[in-house]
Amino acid sequence: MLRLMVTGEGTGRAQALATQLASRLDGTARELPTDDRPGDTWAVLLPDGRAPLLVRDFGHGVTISGERAWFDGDDATLDAIAAETRRWAASTAPTLVTLVELALLATAALTDAFGEPWTASLPGVAIPTECWLHGRDEHAASIGLFPRGADRPRIVAALPQLVDYVRAQHAAYAENRARAARAEAAATALVARVPGLTSSRLGFTSHAGPAVLSLSADGREIAQLTDAPADLDAAVAQLEALIAHNRVALTLDKLTPGRRYRVLASLQELQRDTVVTFIGFDDIDNHYGRYEFRTDDGRVVAVSGDFSRASHSPLADTARYLVPV
Repeated sequence: MLRLMVTGEGTGRAQALATQLASRLDGTARELPTDDRPGDTWAVLLPDGRAPLLVRDFGHGVTISGERAWFDGDDATLDAIAAETRRWAASTAPTLVTLVELALLATAALTDAFGEPWTASLPGVAIPTECWLHGRDEHAASIGLFPRGADRPRIVAALPQLVDYVRAQHAAYAENRARAARAEAAATALVARVPGLTSSRLGFTSHAGPAVLSLSADGREIAQLTDAPADLDAAVAQLEALIAHNRVALTLDKLTPGRRYRVLASLQELQRDTVVTFIGFDDIDNHYGRYEFRTDDGRVVAVSGDFSRASHSPLADTARYLVPV
């Protein structure tokens, strides 16, 4: 597909250039509703309905991406673009659906089905190969378009399935919002009943899942909620027992350089029934690091992984693997 990217800040240049190109090609210019300013994104449709040209107020100069590129919008350039588009039309299968045509078809179908405007979000690159669609609430439903050799008859036949898929996302979103509300209420109740317990929300609720309520004590995450527990009293007892256990059990933050530990279970380079001395933590980058130990025969062994959060690390359950000697 050819794509025209046009400099401008809501100047209407995209519409003007799309109209001029449509006139040269005996086609039509049609706005593609996007997350950007109204009037910033246009398609040029050929007389047979194909849409090889995407015209945007883009901010990187006038660019046609495909087999050739131009960086101006004067008459000579527009003539060259029109000639290249005719070559594209003559050499491309008439049923091939471009990204911009697929976005036009899908946004129209979804807007009509749900009675609200659906818009397209295109990556800010010269040659977009994907497009994301959503309605007023992008968390309620979203659709990704990746038209790799898409055939128009098959796309048109599949539009009702697309609508059904979005309906399923809406239903999942409603259920996930209810789950998140129950989890929030349960977290509030648990914090009120368990001394030292705090809660925080991770992420957001969408059709893919509810927001996560993280429960922490003594600066360490000990549980997560995505719905209310079946038995709140039982949850209180479990959390109190876990907090008490963690306060005496060996945890990552209690590993002491120079202290000797017996290995209870093998993990990476740590071997069961050996005794090792903790050297320290080598923070290789923001997420990845190594907990290093020295064996009695002088070898350095390590447990490596993502230690950005204690709960993510291979040594998260420290007491399972190590016990002070």
